[in-house]
Amino acid sequence: MTVHRGAGRDDVASTPRQAFGIVPGEPAVVLVVDRDPARRSRAGVVIANQLGRRVRYACGPEEATAVVRGEDVAAVLAGLQTDDGVGLELVRSLRRSRPEIPVVVIAGDEGDEKSEAEVAEALRMGATDYVARDRLEAELGPTLDRLRRLTSPVPPRGCEGLVRQESRFVVADDPEALAVAIAAVREQFEVVGGWDPADSLRMAIALEEALRAVVGPDRRAALTVVHEPDASRFTLRKDGEGAAPPPAAGPLAAEPSRRFSTRALRLMRSFMDEVRFDRDGDGVTLVKRLASRQGRPAGEATDHDSARRLIEAFPDAAYMVDATGRILYWNEAAVRFTGYSREEMIRPFATVERIAFTDSLGVPLSREKRPAACCLREGRSVELHLFFHHRDHRQLWVEVRGSLVRDNSGGVAGCLVVLRDATSSIVVEQALRQARREAESDPLTGLANRRTFDRLLDLHLRMQAREGRPFCLIMADIDHFKSINDGWGHAVGDRALTAFARMLQNQSRAEDVVVRFGGEEFVILLPDHSLDVAARIAERLRAATPSSAPPELGDRRLTASFGVAQALAGESASELIRRADAALYRAKDRGRDRVELDQVGGAGEEPGAAGRG
Repeated sequence: MTVHRGAGRDDVASTPRQAFGIVPGEPAVVLVVDRDPARRSRAGVVIANQLGRRVRYACGPEEATAVVRGEDVAAVLAGLQTDDGVGLELVRSLRRSRPEIPVVVIAGDEGDEKSEAEVAEALRMGATDYVARDRLEAELGPTLDRLRRLTSPVPPRGCEGLVRQESRFVVADDPEALAVAIAAVREQFEVVGGWDPADSLRMAIALEEALRAVVGPDRRAALTVVHEPDASRFTLRKDGEGAAPPPAAGPLAAEPSRRFSTRALRLMRSFMDEVRFDRDGDGVTLVKRLASRQGRPAGEATDHDSARRLIEAFPDAAYMVDATGRILYWNEAAVRFTGYSREEMIRPFATVERIAFTDSLGVPLSREKRPAACCLREGRSVELHLFFHHRDHRQLWVEVRGSLVRDNSGGVAGCLVVLRDATSSIVVEQALRQARREAESDPLTGLANRRTFDRLLDLHLRMQAREGRPFCLIMADIDHFKSINDGWGHAVGDRALTAFARMLQNQSRAEDVVVRFGGEEFVILLPDHSLDVAARIAERLRAATPSSAPPELGDRRLTASFGVAQALAGESASELIRRADAALYRAKDRGRDRVELDQVGGAGEEPGAAGRG
């Protein structure tokens, strides 16, 4: 294997790749974040079995943040298959606070239109990669393996040839050759770049996807890397087709060839600022502008007229401030969007404090929390969602992006702020969340409803058949509930149901599923528990039931009966429910306020004289 470098040393030897696993000095934990316990478990099994990694779980951004703060996390897997935006919120949060931690999103099935839109948004917000749900077992391992390889320290090779503005590599159809070429380009990122770790990793992934598409059997790829004052350009062509043309040379193909997969195109277009194909669609040029670089080559000039023309061409409202907060440029789109004219905003002593922002709770932002101030203080790009106060006193929900602007010596010259109306997106997002909650939850207790339970039970049965993981059902029924409705009225009965449901939820784990099954009957699905453990949990719930009685009942003691069953291999959902229900009937027949276990393999029992209630 050889990698030819036109602007560096001779051929570079490489060592065999090490499998993704527990490597000394590497973070050992992969964090899986998803509201759905079944999806969390599925991803965790793949990571543990295929990759040998320790796995931690979290339900949402708050739990995930606590894990990231307390442990050395190698990567985060975030589920997108919810309408509450939790996965996207986590991507945005980690991209701001911990850009060095790769975030891989798990989306819906490949080809699903909604899933593809979610993936595009996650990549735009800063996700590192993605895996489709129906390809999880096949693609999660290779995806995490690539992250391990691309985030591991670059072997020291010296800097000869890497400070030059142009380098050329010839890469054969060999994984080792590709890995060495990517490693060499990563060295250049460190020497001439200065991007943050997240941007460097995303660029390396895009470049690797492009290389994999261009190389092939008996087909070598020529990679030309050019670092310029305003951009880095990566041109890949079939070796032997001559030097790479300048970006403006000749018309480019409207569409890429079939060598570029949908996944490769999505990652390239998400992680690079421009993706342009040659006339035949086989060659490609990737461009990454250097707005986020921490330093620029000596001799770069600052062109205020060019900057003004660039900002004026933005379709979104944009303005630029200097390091003191004085507004330098205010484009026409900002005039239309905010109602403030250029004359008002660009004048002596006019600062960004004239622009009023409030947070999602309506609290005005202090000077140090304003977008430009955050960007200048933290020395990096920022992305916020805020309320902007229009001149006519309307409040607009906006997406705000702030990016550093540097002078010719590499110092901070100011900040460019772009405003985009996000009102429609938040309205749609809230409506989808509400519709999903109403469709999948019980309106009285807020617990999952029968529809949600049926879906999750079927999923756990399929996981049990595939992986052999145990789970149990606890079925609970409030004793003599009809007498509460008859004696105290339905309003008190509803309060009893709500209080009992709250007790069950508070006593359960995050991965347990608590369901209002119907009337005064409830079900708890307990993943990864055997029958004896589930029996102890049911006994604890039974003992806690009296404390959940509403005060209107006075001395009337509230009790409940419980039936417990463990899922058997190969049985149907209806059979498992029937066995749990039979155990519950037995508890009623034997005096109520008790726990009964399923007689595994028995025919079950029908209700006796006690019946329900």
